[in-house]
Amino acid sequence: MEHLEVLLKLPLNKQTAFAWLTCERLFRNYLYFYNITGFGDPSMIRAGIEYLSAHVLNDQIKISEIKDLLVQLEKNTPEPGNFDSWSASAALDTCSVLFESLNFLVDHLQKRLTTISTLAIDSVDMYIQEIENLDFSIDKDFQWKIDNHPLMKQEKAIQSGLIKYLNTIKDLQIDDLNTLISLQNSDKHSNLLL
Repeated sequence: MEHLEVLLKLPLNKQTAFAWLTCERLFRNYLYFYNITGFGDPSMIRAGIEYLSAHVLNDQIKISEIKDLLVQLEKNTPEPGNFDSWSASAALDTCSVLFESLNFLVDHLQKRLTTISTLAIDSVDMYIQEIENLDFSIDKDFQWKIDNHPLMKQEKAIQSGLIKYLNTIKDLQIDDLNTLISLQNSDKHSNLLL
């Protein structure tokens, strides 16, 4: 995807903003899972996202704080095989995106950005398979149906739009972050429309 090539060339704070925005978009998936199963603690996931948010424009991190957040994240990450709901996989993706994002604050590995983007797309892919009752072993149009589903088109458009916006602004400011979060959350849904 060409928008990822642009993302990988952006300054660190803009890359962190993309990671944070993805976490925000997927957080409602975790809430949905929690409301169905009672597993986990959304406030711990929220704390990790808030830490990430606070460090988009301030790169003065404390490794010990991130380690503590990662410990809490691990405790609240579901194992999908232990649940009888597709939402466990969506919650796992939320936690995985946050894991990659918090680690990105420390190591700045660009492959984490690609993983963050892919996990958000994978969540949508899995959800489309669920709601459309798709089976790759019997449906010759399986991948086409996923790629052309409105939710998949929307997730890819959001990612591309965020990266284009981040690429066009000169210096990332708090007003830009407020604009990005309001645009992304204009419908008050997750990337799965939950």
